[in-house]
Amino acid sequence: MKFDDFQKTFDEPKCIKDYRKNAFNLFEKAPYPLFRHGLTISLRPQTSLRDLQPNPNPKTNIKVETSNCQGIRYFQGRDIGKTAKDGEKRIKLFTTKDWAIPKEAEKLYTFNQAFTNNFLLLHITKEIKKPIIVTIEADEGPLNTTIFIHAEKNSKATILLRKEGKLHYMGEETRILAESNAHITFASLQTLSEKTFQVTSRQAITKNDAEVHFVDASLGSQFTKAHITTNLQGKGSSSTNTAVYLARNNQRLDLSTDSIHTGEHTTSNIVTKGVINDQAKALSRGLVKINKKASGANGYETQDALLLSDQAEADAIPNLEIYNPDVKCSHGSTVGQIDKDTLFYLMSRGLNKKQAIQKIVEGYFTPIYSKFKDEQLATQVQNAVVEAMT
Repeated sequence: MKFDDFQKTFDEPKCIKDYRKNAFNLFEKAPYPLFRHGLTISLRPQTSLRDLQPNPNPKTNIKVETSNCQGIRYFQGRDIGKTAKDGEKRIKLFTTKDWAIPKEAEKLYTFNQAFTNNFLLLHITKEIKKPIIVTIEADEGPLNTTIFIHAEKNSKATILLRKEGKLHYMGEETRILAESNAHITFASLQTLSEKTFQVTSRQAITKNDAEVHFVDASLGSQFTKAHITTNLQGKGSSSTNTAVYLARNNQRLDLSTDSIHTGEHTTSNIVTKGVINDQAKALSRGLVKINKKASGANGYETQDALLLSDQAEADAIPNLEIYNPDVKCSHGSTVGQIDKDTLFYLMSRGLNKKQAIQKIVEGYFTPIYSKFKDEQLATQVQNAVVEAMT
């Protein structure tokens, strides 16, 4: 389907039409990803996406649960042009130069932006005590979802995104604008079929004293390529980026997390923790970048992987870029197998090998669950991890 024909099927404001057009121009020029990193790391998926075609009307079920709380306004659907005038004004906040698509962006990311076929606009105006739950169920695609979240000054909310289904391809672009002293937790629980190819791009901008917490649990899909970036623009702003993954069979995961410090006295913390079994492969890359004007910044990242099979592969690559001497910054990474003494001890207490490994994996992930900032969400993720291991 041609781009112009695709775009004509939507009712959209000019800023979104321009957003699409810019993305499409980059899409035409962008290379396909090589799925290689350096000389030795290869994460090539089992299927090719060179024949991927846009779909203006995928069969999906997308539900937003807000518990009828005051302080939330939202639009969800394919025709974002049907929002009120205030909605269009808010959309423009996410199409400025601050969100510019990098010219070096690969074809899959620009495909998502050019051929988005579902929008969610969330406007949060005050503290919301109950989680906002967004559920995406899709068995036919491609589904390309764009999520815009505008958190007003002094607002607070937790958003849980659940992604389920057996479709061939799912793309997601999420952008969060956290105004001064806003506190946003964006948690994602992905249990897609092992037939699904998933591409995710998430970005957040934090103003003065704002906080954004990304928490991502990736338990499904055939292949996941995800890039999450927080731009700490405001003085005293902070972010955490926590990724949990469980890869098995022939799954492939390519996870990239960046914290860009622009404002003074900003703080970031990146934690990636995964378990890899069978012939699965996982690559996690982290970047803490401290710009020249970000004096007093504090950045930390750690990446850990636990191998359950001799054929499983994991690579953890932390990176630091520091352009200001008045900062604190550190990183660490570990890749290893289950401790044999621990395994022997559990089996000596009556557990078989499979049960003992499950207990070790549960304990391995336990320190992460508190980062969900919500007990109910933590329990859901914990249960999903246990179910994925059985």
